[in-house]
Amino acid sequence: MTGLTISSSHPRRKYGRVPDDLSKPKLDLTELAVHGDFSMVPAAQDNVTQKIKSQLAMLGNDVAGDCEAVRWANHRLLMTGAYPTAPGKTTQDLVWEVYKTQNPHFDPDGDPNVNGPGSQDDKGMSSDRLLSHLHKVGGPDGVKVLAYGTIDPTNVQAVERGIALFGGVWVDILVQPGNQTEFDRHEPWTDTGETPEGGHAVLGGGYVPQRRILTWAAEATLADTFWNGVADGYHLVERVYVVIWPENATKAFVQSAGAATLAADYHALTGKTLVWPSPAPAPVP
Repeated sequence: MTGLTISSSHPRRKYGRVPDDLSKPKLDLTELAVHGDFSMVPAAQDNVTQKIKSQLAMLGNDVAGDCEAVRWANHRLLMTGAYPTAPGKTTQDLVWEVYKTQNPHFDPDGDPNVNGPGSQDDKGMSSDRLLSHLHKVGGPDGVKVLAYGTIDPTNVQAVERGIALFGGVWVDILVQPGNQTEFDRHEPWTDTGETPEGGHAVLGGGYVPQRRILTWAAEATLADTFWNGVADGYHLVERVYVVIWPENATKAFVQSAGAATLAADYHALTGKTLVWPSPAPAPVP
């Protein structure tokens, strides 16, 4: 959708997700999520976001369009129980490093009229480009994404099973101005009937009793009217990604029939072999 901005109707909450390249082939994990044999793999809780919501921080999304980089940090927090760090660097430093992979001249301390927050060098990020970078190069914490793919957002069973199997999913949404008010009131986000003002990147980690997301240093919920909502011809939930980290590749997972199917699908799309970590990591606490 064109015309989206990083600015929002709230002065201290920004957006920052820009459209993906829809012509690029992606691994479709919808059927695997529903029918794949992962019977050996212990299911995650139906609301994993509650484990980390007290640790969340804005990480720059109050001034810049770095919601994609913040989602990366929140997902690493979910996987490990601690925000990513590196020698001599804070999590915020790493978030800016991730942001600069698509905004190389951005300076978080720079002039808003030159290259700082709100400038022409604060352009947001594409989910697919970030995932491709994390898969090929890895994040500034040294951890690579093993594989990633999409799930059809309209297939509720697939989305919920994706959360149960992998502990969380990346949800790409369009935010309407009224959703900011609902967020302030701690109310579920609904389809308010307004023209969306920004594309946003959130981490989905729960579905009971409602779909739960992490954004802007808090947990929020999405009502069915939002999840299924359409505004100006665009779905409010545009895309759902499954992201598979080394922590997901437990011994039980790697030995499951579902993992073998995933590896075969990965090879069919990329021509490459999906390499699991050895030895497989211990289960995520």
